[in-house]
Amino acid sequence: MEVNSWVHLFVDGLSDVIVESLPSGADWIKEHLGATSMPIKGPEWIHETMQYYRDAQFPSDIPMLELAETSEKGPDPAIRAILLIDTILNF
Repeated sequence: MEVNSWVHLFVDGLSDVIVESLPSGADWIKEHLGATSMPIKGPEWIHETMQYYRDAQFPSDIPMLELAETSEKGPDPAIRAILLIDTILNF
């Protein structure tokens, strides 16, 4: 299967917009700078996004599960990220 365009769940979930280029991003920022109609994503949004990944995506994320099961020298960066998510969600 060829994938031409893919955005990681955390990037998508924590972003207000995904753009194709830096100039497009700059234009979007100029248009929305100071806008009051867009809700501000606070800590609760981050918790919801991380909880969704942990509950809905992690159980079927085969590469992450394999990393979690085979890490011999302690958690690698990806597993530390999952452990950090657990810590934050249990805060």
